[in-house]
Amino acid sequence: MERGDTEKLTKEYHNWNYRLWFSIKSCSRINKKRKGDTMSEYNAKKVGLRIKEKRKEMKMTQEVLANKICISDKYLGIVELGKQNMSAEILLNLAIALNISSDYLLGYDDAKTQ
Repeated sequence: MERGDTEKLTKEYHNWNYRLWFSIKSCSRINKKRKGDTMSEYNAKKVGLRIKEKRKEMKMTQEVLANKICISDKYLGIVELGKQNMSAEILLNLAIALNISSDYLLGYDDAKTQ
């Protein structure tokens, strides 16, 4: 690689990072408009109950579901009880593993499907 190529790739990388940052910021603004909630303000008990209901409906143990998304079963139990908030990444992984939408988990939508 020549120096010009490296500079071009660096510039493209920074442009990509900026677009990603802007996209995340835009999503954050959109999510704040939904019922005034943010990820840190969601109803943890309601989310935990929905996770537990769907897990039991799929006849999965906490251990099996936790292993599927690479978290401890103890942490999943705490989340299901609504005593612990979770990151957006874990929420999305749970939604995928349970084959339900993240909007359903957060209580924005009553339809379970993705």
